[in-house]
Amino acid sequence: MSRCIDIFGDSIMKGIVLADGRYHPMERTYFDRFAERFQVTINNCSHFGYTVRKGAVLLQRALSRGRTSGVVVLEYGGNDCDFDWKAVAKAPQGDHQPNVPPDEFCALYADMVRKLQSTGAAVVLMTLPPIDAERYLRWVAPDEADRRSILRWLGDVQIIYRFQEMYSGLVSRVAAETGALLADVRPSFLQRHDAPSLICSDGIHPNEAGHRVIYEALCAFAERCLPKVLDNPRFA
Repeated sequence: MSRCIDIFGDSIMKGIVLADGRYHPMERTYFDRFAERFQVTINNCSHFGYTVRKGAVLLQRALSRGRTSGVVVLEYGGNDCDFDWKAVAKAPQGDHQPNVPPDEFCALYADMVRKLQSTGAAVVLMTLPPIDAERYLRWVAPDEADRRSILRWLGDVQIIYRFQEMYSGLVSRVAAETGALLADVRPSFLQRHDAPSLICSDGIHPNEAGHRVIYEALCAFAERCLPKVLDNPRFA
């Protein structure tokens, strides 16, 4: 009987990179390599642009059909912490909220974890790779006037980085509160002097080198933690 790991996440877990101004999946993702290395089957249910709201709906559909495995990896937050930058540029004096506010993000994420745990599944949450705030602002606002307007609202371009870092911290908090396993990939980026070279020109998506860093971090995590869940009767 083959062992299967389900993944619910966004474009990072889908292996999406930016090249020549367009997003596309890598021809061979590092999850293919992971599956070969650990002799598992990966059922990747990740989608470009998904927030935890959309992920919760997708997961509920899978649960209602009995289509989840004994080990499930969840990776959300990168789109949840984002803003409607066109709206910000038009009204920098306004009150703008992220796609999914922090309290709702934590509540939805924790609910997803507990629903999976109620089926007997082992749940793994993944922290977020860091972003490059300056590059990202140039990507979402190529027009200089829009950038100036957004900066009036931000006050400091690095708040984009700090806000995304806060959501990565919320992931860790949800893992601690629910007893989920935590695959903390963020330090593998932060400790590197060449961290900016691991991110695409949009400032948010890891490039192929960045995906290799995620792969290596997940392999190290799996070597420590996967043996603990291999005997799970639902890991099939």
